Amino acid sequence: SDCSFCQKAVRLIRTFLLLPETTVKPAQSDESIHRQMHDHNSWIVVDDRGQHHWGFEGVLAVSRASPLLAWVEPLLAGRPVHWAGGLLYAWAAGHRRLLSSIFGVFRERPLRIDQSMSGACIAAAALAFVLVSNYEESGLPGSGKLQQNVSPALRSVGVYLHIAQRWGMFSPHPAIEDGWYVISARLADGAHVDLLTKRDVSWKKPDMVADIFPGLLWARYLVACIDYHHWPKLSYYARYLCRQWNRDHPVERRVEVVVIYIMYEPTSAPQKPPNAVEKVFVLSHDCRTGTTQYSKAYEQISRKQSR
Repeated sequence: SDCSFCQKAVRLIRTFLLLPETTVKPAQSDESIHRQMHDHNSWIVVDDRGQHHWGFEGVLAVSRASPLLAWVEPLLAGRPVHWAGGLLYAWAAGHRRLLSSIFGVFRERPLRIDQSMSGACIAAAALAFVLVSNYEESGLPGSGKLQQNVSPALRSVGVYLHIAQRWGMFSPHPAIEDGWYVISARLADGAHVDLLTKRDVSWKKPDMVADIFPGLLWARYLVACIDYHHWPKLSYYARYLCRQWNRDHPVERRVEVVVIYIMYEPTSAPQKPPNAVEKVFVLSHDCRTGTTQYSKAYEQISRKQSR
């Protein structure tokens, strides 16, 4: 009760070691605990099994319970650190009054949150925008009309403030198709290799489709190019793959032709068997001549749109 340093220390430990449910009591509240405090000149840490720990052993017990320090507890329990920690704790226990005077500058005060009227109005407006934005994307009755009436300027405000929300992945029409790329390269020696995985060409679905992409930005680029409107952009990607591979390999292992396929996997309805995977030819790029041949399906679509 006469050690303000002790009180502040245990409260800081409970807060910053993420132990909010830990109970902190003065030793005088329990006669047996009070006796142990005097016998060991120490704090007492009671773990979840009811075992008592004193001195630096209490520090180890708290470390084991903390989600932040549990991983480092074996290091603290090592003989050199344990010995130094014991000496440091013994010094602190013998100089409580000195430490209390030093830490006396850190005064406790009640937490007060003063909300101004202008701040409350801004928060209410932001909340209203979020609610309207969510309803607009919900597909519920009236949401379509709401989309027509919301001005582009108001939408841009939400984007700039990062409070605009879109739930297209889940509602109202989540994607019903998935897939992955197979980029088959024919080398000068006749071998075939997948330029994405740098392995032999395989038509089997990867265990983790995300792992075939070189990085997040490449993943976003290639996922966007699954839409046939963006297939011409894959010709630039094919040229890039040719340059990258041929730069790092000898003449006999250089890429001659790159063929890009998209393996479409339609999502089956609930309780239905999986749909068959469709192998879709996108384009073939000749690294030697720089010419690209697109699939007939894409050429037919392009001719229809040009009319």
